[in-house]
Amino acid sequence: MAGAAQKAFSLFLRLRAIISTSTSVDLAEFSADVKGKYPVKIVRYADIAEDPGLKFATGGPGSTRELSMLIAKNVEAGRLVAGFTYSQPGNWTSWPPHEHAKMLEEIYVYFDMPHPAYGIQLVYNNMEYPELVTVVRDGDAVLMPSGYHPNVSVPVHRIAFLWAMAAHREVEDRPFGVVNIQPGFQQSGSGLEVGRR
Repeated sequence: MAGAAQKAFSLFLRLRAIISTSTSVDLAEFSADVKGKYPVKIVRYADIAEDPGLKFATGGPGSTRELSMLIAKNVEAGRLVAGFTYSQPGNWTSWPPHEHAKMLEEIYVYFDMPHPAYGIQLVYNNMEYPELVTVVRDGDAVLMPSGYHPNVSVPVHRIAFLWAMAAHREVEDRPFGVVNIQPGFQQSGSGLEVGRR
C-alpha cells in the first residue's frame, strides 16, 4: 500500500468497533481529515437529551423542529459537527434560509420518513437560479458545499434528517450555529443560537 492509504488503513484498524443489536440499525459514517489528535469519545443519546444546549426545539409557526446535536461542543474534534433534526408535519427546517459556505460544508441524510412521506429540498446561492430543487425521501442524501438550503415536509408527515458538517479550517471554523441568513429573512434570528450556549 502507498503511504496515505497505509496510514488510513492503520488508523481504521486501531479505531474499529464492534456494534451489536438485538433489533435493526442504520449506520452512517462521516469523516474529515485533520492534522491534530483528538480523543475517541462515546456519545450517548441519553446524555444529549438532558442538555438543553444539545437537544432543543426551535423555529416558529411553520418552521418548528427539534435538533439533537451528537458531535458538537460536547466532543473535542477538529472539523466535524453532526446531529439530527425532526420537523413538525408540514414544517420548514433550516429556516430561515441560511448558509455557512465560508466555514462549513454540509450533508443531509434523510431517515425515519416511511412511505408516502417526502419533503422538498432546495439549495441555492441565487434564488433566481437554484442549484437544486428536489424531492427527498427516506434514505436520500443531499450534499451542500455552498448555498442556502431550506427544506419542507409535506402535510401530515414530518421530515427527519441526519446532518453532518465539516469545517474548512480545523477547530476555528467548527462552532455551531454561525450562519449567514438570506437577506430579507433576518427578522427572528437563525433559531440555532441555543446550540452555542
